[in-house]
Formats: sequence, structure tokens, C-alpha cells
Amino acid sequence: LMALDLEGIAVSSGSACSSGSFKPSPILQAMGANETEASSTLRISMGWGSKESDIDRFIEVWSKVYERVQGETVKQA
Repeated sequence: LMALDLEGIAVSSGSACSSGSFKPSPILQAMGANETEASSTLRISMGWGSKESDIDRFIEVWSKVYERVQGETVKQA
């Protein structure tokens, strides 16, 4: 979340009704997600004013963050 925020992309963990909470979303758990899945979920929303370029930017930043995190995971293993 913080890495995306630093890139200017606002996302949230869990469902909208659990935003601001660090506990697994009870909504996602009620939908069948286990605790790990509910704790590892990102909520990505678009608005009426969202453009295709916003989606392209998200994919670009997400790819960069994902690759960095995967590299850190491999180093720790």
C-alpha cells in the first residue's frame, strides 16, 4: 500500500467498509476468503473520471512494485 501511495496511486486493503483497519476484512472472509487472503487483498477502484491512461499508469507502477517485492522475497529465501 505504501509503495503504491508513494507513486501517487491510492488503493486500500480490504473492503470499503473496513478501510482504515489493519484486521482482515470480515466482508472478504464472509465471501469465502481465508484470513491470509483477506489480509493480502487490495481494493482498486475507478471513478467516472478515470481514464485509460490511469489504468495504464496503475499497471506500470504495480508491475514495478511487484517485481521489487518478488526480488526481496527471493533474497530472503
